[in-house]
Amino acid sequence: ADLGGAAFSASGRIDTSAATPRGSINVDLTAPDMAPVFAILSRFAPSTVEALSANAAAMAPAKLQAKLTIEGTAPSANAKLSVDGRLGKVRLALNAQGAADAQVLSRGDLKIDGKLDADDGKMLLTMLGLDGSLAIEPGPGALTLALNGPASGDLRVDARLTAKGLEARATGTARPFAASPTASLRANIVRANAAPLRGPTNDDRAALPVTFDGRVALSGDELSISDASASIGGTAVRGKLAMAFATPRKISGDIEADNVDAGRLTAAAIGMPATAAGPDKTWLWSTEPFTDGVFGDFTGAVAFKARRLDVTRQIAVREFRSTLRLADHELTIGDMAGDVAGGQLAGSIVWHDTDLGLKTKAEFAIKGADAATFLPSSVRPPVTGKLDLTADIAGSGLSPIALIGSLQGNGKVQVSNGQLAGLDPRAFDSVTRAVDQGVSIDNARIATIVERALDSGQLSVKHIELPFAVSAGQLRLSQSKVEGEGADLAITGNVDLTDGTVDARLVLSGSSEASGARPNIFMALRGPAVDPTRSVDISALTGWLTLRSVENQAKRLKAMEAAQPKPAPPPPAAAVEKPATAPSVAVPAVPERPTNSVPAPSAVAPKTPMAPALPAPLDIKPAPRPSGVASPPAALAHPQEVSPQN
Repeated sequence: ADLGGAAFSASGRIDTSAATPRGSINVDLTAPDMAPVFAILSRFAPSTVEALSANAAAMAPAKLQAKLTIEGTAPSANAKLSVDGRLGKVRLALNAQGAADAQVLSRGDLKIDGKLDADDGKMLLTMLGLDGSLAIEPGPGALTLALNGPASGDLRVDARLTAKGLEARATGTARPFAASPTASLRANIVRANAAPLRGPTNDDRAALPVTFDGRVALSGDELSISDASASIGGTAVRGKLAMAFATPRKISGDIEADNVDAGRLTAAAIGMPATAAGPDKTWLWSTEPFTDGVFGDFTGAVAFKARRLDVTRQIAVREFRSTLRLADHELTIGDMAGDVAGGQLAGSIVWHDTDLGLKTKAEFAIKGADAATFLPSSVRPPVTGKLDLTADIAGSGLSPIALIGSLQGNGKVQVSNGQLAGLDPRAFDSVTRAVDQGVSIDNARIATIVERALDSGQLSVKHIELPFAVSAGQLRLSQSKVEGEGADLAITGNVDLTDGTVDARLVLSGSSEASGARPNIFMALRGPAVDPTRSVDISALTGWLTLRSVENQAKRLKAMEAAQPKPAPPPPAAAVEKPATAPSVAVPAVPERPTNSVPAPSAVAPKTPMAPALPAPLDIKPAPRPSGVASPPAALAHPQEVSPQN
């Protein structure tokens, strides 16, 4: 009949009149879609259908032929079952045989050999539901299964899965036909590539080699892994894990790893699409929506430890500890603790999958870490000192770019006993000394001197405190002033979290003053946060240098005036009598005549005693000579007639 497009037919005869049934039956199934087939099978084996229905699409179209044959007579009658055909692009071959006893499933012996193989191993992995965990190279693949032993007891199991780049095996015992199936197996993965667990990446060829050895136990609807020793991407992983298949699926365990890539692990857990690298060393968040990730009907907690957790290429957390909690479409990385850059990490991150997108809330703190570790590495670290960081951020979005653009929160960065490279406060002394030595106040020359001087040292600070706010995907630094040794620093700016660019403004203020103002050097940082470009504006500094030069010139002029000699003070009033009628006339000395000259008789004066020395002349200009006053030679000819006033 028509079963929703599927055709099922059976023909044959089995004679049950004798003590031992005899005969054969042929069954054919043709189904372009497995949905109607599973709808019928769910009436008889609902748990099996639930396990297979997720991969129903890979099984279509299906075309199977089965034959059941019972031959021989009791007690040696034998039953054989063979199934051949195709499920999608996978070939199926199953052969089973056992004693043809009415109670064969309770006490008879069974031997079952089954095989699934495909020319394209990827199709086989898809049908087995492993395509989301394992990747293989182009080529054939096969799954073989062998069961031997009493139907009512422990059957020996040997299963192998092989493909190009994949080899796995499980051996042990199982009771598949019991009311509550059980199994105890030793699983071994010789080689495999778990690249899909990384999540989408820019390089789909990036492999994630995996090996595994441990015990796998099944009891009813509970699966447990113990005594596990694995290697994932070269990282050793140990521990145990248990999961119950009943809804909601409950998970518990304890996992310890040597080295873990936190970024890739988180991306795989939340279903993050690939993040592409942008120009100028920026990064670009994907606009593609989040995928399923690990969210679903899970509940429970797993203790997780890692000796080293790589957060970025240069930031790692040592001895990391956390508890991974699963709830209804929610993943919490809680109770985080570890050693990061010599400091202590604490905090938690919550991811919640909703119809409106992925929601997240992160609270974390870092105390006493080495600040240089958190900045791009270079020959000379941009910032050194002890760093404290606190942050409380939340957001939601259907895609990574939408989530980053919605982030809201705040935090604080503090650095103690730090040094800021490229901000040498001696730059002010260097440029003022150069100007004093004759360098003209020219913008180009001053800029060259300043940039070289800034790069020659660092600014030492006792304490830096930078509060920040996160809004609409922007991390903004409010006005913050830092007091340093020899200079002060003011910082403002923002970091665009959507593309990883920075735009910051720094003002370095010197300690000296001129015309009531301090010298300032303005700097701008722009570009990728990992390697921003610095530009220096010295216009304010050149103005200050000009004012300083004017002040210095004025000081020099005052000093020159102060250095000039002052006139001698006037003599005491008792030593000099002022003339009654006219000011005294300075009498010049009479030059000595030559010996061979004969003076006029009237000009020869008799010898008289030398008069006492006169006091220093007053600085008074002589008045015009009155008429009738004798000339100096005539007056000196009669000294006895010269009055004291003269």
